[in-house]
Order: sequence, then structure tokens, then C-alpha cells
Amino acid sequence: MKNVKAISLTLAAALLFGGALTASPPEPRIKDPEVYIPLREEMTRLEMRFVDIQLLSASDKVDFRVVLKALDEMEAAGNKIRKVMPDGGLQDALKQLSSQIDGLQRDSRRRDRAALKGDLDRLFETCFKCHQTHAPMMMK
Repeated sequence: MKNVKAISLTLAAALLFGGALTASPPEPRIKDPEVYIPLREEMTRLEMRFVDIQLLSASDKVDFRVVLKALDEMEAAGNKIRKVMPDGGLQDALKQLSSQIDGLQRDSRRRDRAALKGDLDRLFETCFKCHQTHAPMMMK
């Protein structure tokens, strides 16, 4: 019975994920492809590295070298977003992101898994609030 539930949940998740991949994205408000495309790419990079770090931090033996590399990539993505945004948009949010990445790097260098997890929770809240505030500028 457990296998049937697991298979059903896996199938449902696969169908939802497949639907998300094939769905047409809303038309962006930012029309300039030189802004919109790199912004989407770097936001996706931030999201993927965040998920990577969450998964790594859930392990009993956290590979902090890999966590630090992912944090460096997040920092680089934030810097690219700063450069591409017109009129310096998102600067306050990016400063907060940068500050939180600094804290995550400190915790990782100290190999403090508990602090890393707490900082990740706070970073998630920051990302969520920023998306609530700024994502509408990206979509209709």
C-alpha cells in the first residue's frame, strides 16, 4: 500500500511539473529583451543555487565547500541583476540579499549547520517578500 501511495504521489508531481514546463509564461511588462532575458536567467540561477544549498544543508554531513561555491554563484547572479536593471531597480532588495549571503558565507566557513539553516529560512522570507513586491513589474 505504501508503494502505491508513493507511486501515485510521484506520478502526480511529474504531471504537475510537466504541465508547468509546457505552460505559456505570461507576457512580461519589461519588454526590453536585454533586460528581461538576463534578469530571468539570473533570478533562475539564484533560485537553483538556493535550492541546492537547502538540499545540502539537510544532509548529516554538509559539504560546506559546495555550499560556499553555490553562495558565490548567488552573489555573482545578484551583481549581474544590479547591472542589468534599468534605473537601479531592486537595489534595496539586492543589498539585503547580499548581506544575507555574507551571513551564509560566514556560517559556512564556521561550519555552523544550525546557523546556516536559520539563515536560509530568513533568506527564503526575504526572497518571498521581494517577489511579492517586485514580480508584478515582470508580468501583466
